[in-house]
Amino acid sequence: MKTWEEYRTSLIKHDKECVLQNRLLVETRQKELEAWMQKAFAQFAHTISDKNFPCPFGQKSWAKGSTLFLFVKEPNDFSNLLRGMIEYTNFTKSTPIDNRILCPLVVFFCDTGQFARSERYTIAWNTLEWIHIHDPEKWPDEIPDDPDNPAWCFCFNGVQLFINMSSGEHKRLRNRNLCDFMTLVINPRENFDAVASLNTRQGRLLRENIRRRLEKYNNGFVPPELGFYGEESNKEWKQYQLEEEGMRRPDRCPFSHVSHSRKQRHAD
Repeated sequence: MKTWEEYRTSLIKHDKECVLQNRLLVETRQKELEAWMQKAFAQFAHTISDKNFPCPFGQKSWAKGSTLFLFVKEPNDFSNLLRGMIEYTNFTKSTPIDNRILCPLVVFFCDTGQFARSERYTIAWNTLEWIHIHDPEKWPDEIPDDPDNPAWCFCFNGVQLFINMSSGEHKRLRNRNLCDFMTLVINPRENFDAVASLNTRQGRLLRENIRRRLEKYNNGFVPPELGFYGEESNKEWKQYQLEEEGMRRPDRCPFSHVSHSRKQRHAD
């Protein structure tokens, strides 16, 4: 596939519903969205459009209209989330990286029922656990299952992913406050290797530039957990959920790896 639009068209041709939406589709259907969905999308648009927002790739994907969106209403809506994750990772696997590098997946969660503000990050980790249990593919052999291993990252459908957990509770980490709602921003991990590899001078310079922008945007605050994938001192899961004063992260990663055989029993 060359673009998300081509991938979506191919699904529709085969009578398959596409649950993900790009910016144009969301804007076209705004009147059909529930009030909380409209609010989440509008707040995200305002945040990402700020010229000082530290992630240039997030800004470029928004300007291009290639950011993909999914709205999750309730815990029993996880089936819709699962479909969206399968769509996104299948698109990733079938599309050259240059044609999808500006296609992050943004997942908004409604704050009703179990999505209480005090439990947002617990819900986020539980969501990853649920997705993992229902993963249609085995965990990649080359990725360790221990989150404290510097080579670990979250995987789904055979794709290595980076998960950005954001919520309205963040005050110092303004870049992790994309809107009032719990939000996951999901990218294939290889995207970062392609544009900001630690092994190239250009990649290192780009990362340094982003960190300078991050420090400025967060009024001088840079999370100490930020590191490079694979470095001995780095733990990816800590970068998924960054912490600040008043927002403590668990001492141990809440995610637990489940073997493929146990997954099948869970799914049943």
